[in-house]
Amino acid sequence: MGFGVMIGASASLCRSMKVQFESTTQQELAIWHEQKQQYAAAKAAAHRKFGEHVAWQLVQLSERVIEYRAATAGQAVPRRDWRAWISLFLAGWCTRLVNEVQAGPVHHKWHA
Repeated sequence: MGFGVMIGASASLCRSMKVQFESTTQQELAIWHEQKQQYAAAKAAAHRKFGEHVAWQLVQLSERVIEYRAATAGQAVPRRDWRAWISLFLAGWCTRLVNEVQAGPVHHKWHA
């Protein structure tokens, strides 16, 4: 076997390995991009869900104030009660935030 034949066979093997490597790399990159998009979508859904939760808590706090004013002929909520309500709001908000962070966006069950 001549030197030229060995070089040709070696070059052919290298080209084959290069094509296989490029194919594998493209597949891995496609999988990585898909996982990245799924994670971003899950993260966005978690943020949306958390925002909805906080918004509903604000609505409930507002409703409580409206109900109090309706029951007391328009009087303002006493500071003691207001502080207690705000503490409950913050406790619920902080608890939800801690739970969201601990669970991570990927582990949540999102609703459409």
